[in-house]
Amino acid sequence: MDIFYYNYHYKTLYLANHAQVTPMFGKEHILDVYGNNIFGDQFEYEVYLGSGNMFANDGKVGALYNMSGEFLRKLWDVDKETGARVSEYVDGLAYFKSYITVYNDADSKHYRTRDYYFNEMIDVNGQTVFKIPDDREVNEFNKNFMILQDYDRNKQIMKYDGTLLTPNTYDYCFILDSDVIKVEKGDERGLLHLDGTYVDLTKYNSDVVHYNEGLLRVNIKGKTGFINKFGEVVIPLIYDVTQYTFSEGLVGVKKNKREYYIDKNNNIVLEIKHPYHIPFTSGGFNDGIAEINHTDDRGFIDQGVGYINLNGDLVLGLFKTYKTNPYNRGYAVLDPTYGKMDMVWTTIDIFGNEVCVYDYYGKVR
Repeated sequence: MDIFYYNYHYKTLYLANHAQVTPMFGKEHILDVYGNNIFGDQFEYEVYLGSGNMFANDGKVGALYNMSGEFLRKLWDVDKETGARVSEYVDGLAYFKSYITVYNDADSKHYRTRDYYFNEMIDVNGQTVFKIPDDREVNEFNKNFMILQDYDRNKQIMKYDGTLLTPNTYDYCFILDSDVIKVEKGDERGLLHLDGTYVDLTKYNSDVVHYNEGLLRVNIKGKTGFINKFGEVVIPLIYDVTQYTFSEGLVGVKKNKREYYIDKNNNIVLEIKHPYHIPFTSGGFNDGIAEINHTDDRGFIDQGVGYINLNGDLVLGLFKTYKTNPYNRGYAVLDPTYGKMDMVWTTIDIFGNEVCVYDYYGKVR
């Protein structure tokens, strides 16, 4: 089932496995791709979870439900806890905590402590997999390890048997793959593998977080390329601009004012020529099509955005909207210009047909 995630607070409509619709007034709803309300007015607040489960509360208790609305496990009492957090599922696991925050004026370094009711990793049925120490919180996780952070924001990497991947603490950690983490300590940065192998990346600029399909974007002195997780250069650092990551084996690049898509062997697959331009801050190819901008001689988008196929043919567009979100499962979302009370969000299929339209107040047209 394809369902929309509609976040009115950020004025953005996302496409995901399921959707949370938050109107400005009233209860929240979960809608399918055609705008049908799946659960009615059952919940006051929902949190979408990628595994097909969701955390929700009905105003009295917070609980874990499946996407059929069936109750799985009570997690917290809404009127007792002053704070609760649930994460999306990753590899069948989610992080859940509920707590009361206690402020301690006598200790300026640790200005608050938390009395935890729950601080644990849970499975898709809500059962406890691993209890987190009360002086730690989980920043990120996957099936192999968790990144734990203490009150001073020091981070360590722990396996689910309770052992540390390394005794070192870090200022920053970011999971890139199932078996590799980007870590930073002071001016040093690198990749830490599950087997303890460390790859030094200090020579690259600090923006080393964009990883997909086995390749990591890196930059030195204004030139950009891609390396693998072992630090080996795969795409030479010769480009002025690139998209963040590879997608479907391709990435958009710019060199000497030429724009084109290359494959993982650094071969040119498709060149993009004026007045069309690659949107380097958005995603690349998805389902065989990629977003493209139509610009004037000054580089400003004039006729809007559209989509091209692998042959460079314009297959959809052009749309004069604030933004066209990337296609996902055959659908895309057209965002309106910000600040207008009469603005609407339109969902289209791969042929450009309107599927569903939402207005500012959460009503489906």
